[in-house]
Amino acid sequence: MLSTSHIKTSPDFGWLNDVSVGSLFGRRGMRAACAVVEPVSESPEQPFYHESILLDEVVQFLKPAAGKLMADGTLGGGGHTEALLKAGATVKGIDRDADARAYANERLARFGDRFEAVDGCFGDIATLAQVRGWEMLDGILLDLGVSSHQLDCGDRGFSFRLDGPLDMRMGGDGPTAAELVNDWGEAELRQIFWDLGEEKFARKIAAWVVSEREKVKFERTSQLANGIEKLLGRRGRTHPATKVFQALRMEVNDELGESSAVFCKWRLIF
Repeated sequence: MLSTSHIKTSPDFGWLNDVSVGSLFGRRGMRAACAVVEPVSESPEQPFYHESILLDEVVQFLKPAAGKLMADGTLGGGGHTEALLKAGATVKGIDRDADARAYANERLARFGDRFEAVDGCFGDIATLAQVRGWEMLDGILLDLGVSSHQLDCGDRGFSFRLDGPLDMRMGGDGPTAAELVNDWGEAELRQIFWDLGEEKFARKIAAWVVSEREKVKFERTSQLANGIEKLLGRRGRTHPATKVFQALRMEVNDELGESSAVFCKWRLIF
C-alpha cells in the first residue's frame, strides 16, 4: 500500500527547476513524500553539495533509531544520511558518483561502521541488499535529481551555465550526452526532449541538432546551450536549454529506469 503526505514548500519550489525528489519508505507499507527544489549551494563549511532538503520530514517519516538499518539510495554529500546516523540508525549510502562517495566517507567517518558508502545505483538496492546480506531494511531514502556540486563543476558536463565536455554521466560508464546528440536519430531526440524534458519546442530543437551536427559534432555544453538559446531566444529567467539538458541527463543516467526498478522490487527488501 502506498501512502503519501503533502508537505508545504516555499514559493521557490517549482517543476521547472532542476528536480530533487525525496521518496521515503516504511517497513509496514510504503510512504512517499515528494518535493521539487532548485539546488542551492551549502555554506562555506560544506561547499561540496547542495543543502539537503526536508531533513525534518525525512526523520519524521523514516523514524531512524538505534538498531534500524536504512539505505540512502542517493548518497550525494551525505546530508540526509548524516541526519539518519545522528538519530542512531545504521545506513548504507549508495551512489555511482565516486566523488560523492569519497566526500561522504570523509564527512561521516566519525560514525564508524554504522555507515558504509557503496558503489552502485539506487535501482540496484534490492540486488545489493541480497548480495551484501543486508537483512530486511527499515527504510529507504531517494533524493532524485542532480546536486549543486555536479552543476557547479563544468567538467562534469551537467551545466548549461559553465562550459565543459558534454558528458552528464553520474558514474563513469555508459554513453555520454554528446554521444546521444551526435548519434541518435531526429525522432529519438524529439521523443526524449518531449517525454523527459516536457519541451514544447522538442521538434524544432531536434531538427536543429541533426542539422547542426552535420557541420560540427557537439562536444561542449556551451555549444548546445548557446545554440538552443540562439534558436529559441531568451524569455524570462529560465534558460531555454534547461529542459533539453534535463532530458539528456535523465536519459544518460536512466533515471526513470532506476526509479521503476526500485518500485517494482521494493517488496523484496522490506
